[in-house]
Amino acid sequence: MSKLQPKRDSAGRYYRNIGYTRDGSRSQPKFYLGRDEVQATERLARIIRLWQWVRDDLHKDEPRAIWGPLLDLAKAIGAGGTVYRLPKSRFRADGVSEKTEDAAYATALALLSMQPVIEIVAEDEPRLERGEEQLSQIGKRQKFDEKAEQALTLAEAWRELSGQRPLAGDLHEVLEAFWRQLETTYPDPTYDCISDTGKTRQSQVKTLLRLLPNTPLVELDFGGCQEIYNVLRRRPPMQDKRPYEHKTCQHLIATLNLALEYADISDRWKWELPPKFGRIKRAVARIEQDNDRQVEVAVYTPAEITTLWRFARPQERLLLSLALNCGMGADQIGRLTIKRIRLRDDGASYIKSRRYKKDVIGRWRLWNVTEQLIRWAIARRPRTDHDILVVNGKGNSLYGKSKNGNRSRQIANMWYNVLNRIRKKKPDFRRLGFNSLRDTSADFVRQIARGELASIHLAHKHHTTDGLLHCYTNPNFKQLAQVHKRIEEKLADVWAAVPDPTQEPPRSNSSAFARMEV
Repeated sequence: MSKLQPKRDSAGRYYRNIGYTRDGSRSQPKFYLGRDEVQATERLARIIRLWQWVRDDLHKDEPRAIWGPLLDLAKAIGAGGTVYRLPKSRFRADGVSEKTEDAAYATALALLSMQPVIEIVAEDEPRLERGEEQLSQIGKRQKFDEKAEQALTLAEAWRELSGQRPLAGDLHEVLEAFWRQLETTYPDPTYDCISDTGKTRQSQVKTLLRLLPNTPLVELDFGGCQEIYNVLRRRPPMQDKRPYEHKTCQHLIATLNLALEYADISDRWKWELPPKFGRIKRAVARIEQDNDRQVEVAVYTPAEITTLWRFARPQERLLLSLALNCGMGADQIGRLTIKRIRLRDDGASYIKSRRYKKDVIGRWRLWNVTEQLIRWAIARRPRTDHDILVVNGKGNSLYGKSKNGNRSRQIANMWYNVLNRIRKKKPDFRRLGFNSLRDTSADFVRQIARGELASIHLAHKHHTTDGLLHCYTNPNFKQLAQVHKRIEEKLADVWAAVPDPTQEPPRSNSSAFARMEV
């Protein structure tokens, strides 16, 4: 923040976007700083200092810092003002006594004077004098962020000034607190961060904050709750004006259920779920758009796989073969360890590994090309402290998470590099995501065998409509191995396109690449 410099527009005016406003888009307000660069730099520094005070002190316990009414003060600085007159109308409200208004006015002026970026004076001097007298009499000269027992406190005065929500609470306050709570509810001990499920829930909470009205909790009785559920049931529009998908709205409703249950059991709000909460209508409406939605899963054809195989580099072919052979997604491949791989010289090699998402064991017979690429990867693997199979040149895993729970995109980026290479030759080549290879793999299995084996191949928890069958029987890995062999034979032409899968393809800037046919 402190290193920001003013920008200059085509009209010669200096400006900068600093802080955030209350609106749902979280847009940053633009401050015009005049036409003199030196003055603009000085004004910007004072606005930044004021915003840091708002963000780090006044809103330190809030998930989102906003300018609130202080936006006027910041704009006054940008315009070159040296004195800011605190408006006398700031604390006028129905049902608020004149004495309370006077005391709040005096408190607000004292608070703003703590950050000397501009001189703060009272627009209404008599009101200031009355307020200071009242504060001295009742002994309320304490820091603005203390929790007070009575109606008139410095904390309450600040909440009035900054436009924060009333202490009784509202729906958005619940959702924001629930967003933070998800980090402890869904931990990922491996990476010491939030799990993928928790990250998805947080994303859904952000969507709810954008879609749902900020209803006070006191209004969320049975009827009030039904109204906010109806917003989701009616398929609200996305930012591109298309209605949300049916399944997406179902997931949003499920997350809203959890957020309201969290508010019900929390000591932070004196709010309880209304009686007969379970009878609120939650069914999402069907619309004509649902009939136009593509029902077939997008999978690659053998001809397209041949093209992918020819243009991929050896490590990219390893990812491709593991995805097709074992139905693995990016997370499973990124976590696959060498000790889970059984390479044999006198029999079929296989992988026996756990799918972490569902905690299910899977077993896959390896194709010859998959085994060859695994041996190649192990042989050229740099020295490293861990047992991960697929690593980068420094020996680090291609899969991981940031402290915020965001997944690494190294595998996805490698995949899109392959597609970009192909599209230089054939621009209309389909650009499906990496996990579409997992769908393609499962589709191959299902076309040859029945759906139960496809579920076993995908390491799903349930292999049939009997949800308890896995408690009494074992998956038929032997039959699945036979299916893997048949798929390998079916794709024989793919492997024949590149006899040695460890061979590098021509570089995209070479004449050999220019001669390649798609």
